[in-house]
Amino acid sequence: MKIKYYFFLFWSVFLSSQVQNGTWTVIPNPFNEDEEIEVKVSGINPSSWGVEDVYLWTWYFDSNDVEVNSNINWNGEWNNSKESMKMIKNQDGSFSFKFKPTELYQDNGIGRIGVLAKSKNGTGDKKTPDQFFEVGKFDLTINSPKNNPYILSRNGSFNISVTGDIELNYTLKNKTETVHTVSNNKNFIKQILGPDSNGDGYKLNLSSKLELTATDVNNSSNSRILNFDIIVEPTLIVESPPVELIDGINRVEDGSKVYLQLTAPNKDFVYVIGNFNDYKEEEDFMMKKYPDSDKFWLELKGLNSEEYYYQMSKLQILIQNLYYLPLMIQIFQQHLLKIFHITLRDKKENLHFLKL
Repeated sequence: MKIKYYFFLFWSVFLSSQVQNGTWTVIPNPFNEDEEIEVKVSGINPSSWGVEDVYLWTWYFDSNDVEVNSNINWNGEWNNSKESMKMIKNQDGSFSFKFKPTELYQDNGIGRIGVLAKSKNGTGDKKTPDQFFEVGKFDLTINSPKNNPYILSRNGSFNISVTGDIELNYTLKNKTETVHTVSNNKNFIKQILGPDSNGDGYKLNLSSKLELTATDVNNSSNSRILNFDIIVEPTLIVESPPVELIDGINRVEDGSKVYLQLTAPNKDFVYVIGNFNDYKEEEDFMMKKYPDSDKFWLELKGLNSEEYYYQMSKLQILIQNLYYLPLMIQIFQQHLLKIFHITLRDKKENLHFLKL
């Protein structure tokens, strides 16, 4: 679980741990992502936390086993769980909760889920240890690409290659378009081409999320979905900004414009994402690059000085194997780039970095 309490780290040294080691089960097991499941924990005593009720806290990983940081908050806050996540107390003293992973997380391509039980206010480690359950009734191995998202150079190509442990029917789609199908086979392979590449594969002109559905040939209700985020190398705009900038956030006097600048050695392109663009990588929010320099910049227009803005920069690098390097930025030093967020609080305050 990714909740971290930096501010209370000093205090926690003096507190005895209130973690309780419960025993978890899930029914059915195995299960598919769109099936209703019941997770149950036994062997815990909430009265030792000073409460009667127990709440589920859950998160999930994609088909590449990468934890998903969703914009949807089903859990609530660590110190105030949502009432909808309260677990049912059973006659045998256990606690249970039923849900469909695709409905609760509002996503598909789920490869693994994590759960723990906690007090409504989990401060002070009033919880159980993390428990994980694999999703899917058959195994899929992604042979390529090894990185997701994957950056596709404009004149490059790569294969989507997957192997199952049973005979499967495969369908690869780009939104509603069927790209490729394979029937009654354990293996799937399809070549994907960049917009300037020649070949017999499927050509991608724009960044896309390709969805591969694998279905058991003997049971059509038994299926799994793999998502492949493909970022097509954009055409970089190289020009200098209209005003002199410094690394970080630069705000004009009336607050309606904000310039961002960062130094990013060896990075090919940078997107700025935030709640002002629904956290999407869009052409209008790709940072421009200084001529003959490692600096990138972008002007954000039309910000409301009475609203909060949260922003991240996703850095991407193309090297020999097109390795994707998403790094979120707080400080800029050499090749180490970490998360940074910005906020515009009100008309009297300037934009500033939030320390994480």
